[in-house]
Amino acid sequence: PRLFVSISSARPIEIYVIGAVVRPGHYSSDMPGSIMGESKRSGTKLDRTMMTTTDALEQSGGIKNTANIKNITLYRKKTDEKFNIDLWKLMYEGDTSQDISLQSGDVIQVPEVTSNDVLSPREQREISRSTVAPAFINVQVLGAVKTPGIYQLPPESDMISALVSA
Repeated sequence: PRLFVSISSARPIEIYVIGAVVRPGHYSSDMPGSIMGESKRSGTKLDRTMMTTTDALEQSGGIKNTANIKNITLYRKKTDEKFNIDLWKLMYEGDTSQDISLQSGDVIQVPEVTSNDVLSPREQREISRSTVAPAFINVQVLGAVKTPGIYQLPPESDMISALVSA
């Protein structure tokens, strides 16, 4: 006798993203805007049933400009393992071993940059253009401008861009 098994749906992956991200918190692979649907930043269709570190960071709204992307930690609760992740190596050296597949219960911690870890202006610019950065940042312009208010600008925008918008 032969037995055929078909999986109708995968169990969602439940993870946590904490630290220097736009929206820290609990995330699941079956949430709206999750990896099972369409990537918000890149518009890419994602039809796989696994979730990786970069998927989770994108789902959490992206990294903040104060994030230390060279020193991210993944805590795997099930096996009590700890992985160090260097997103710079992934994004700019092509080291795909840095984009680890996640399991339910994993916690991704994105630390803030300290005075010892300061990124160069080039590194900051490159990160702001990546898919793990938010698509837009809110900038409040006040003072002697035509229309003071809050403006959404690309993350790599400078102060002049904000003033021109106002």
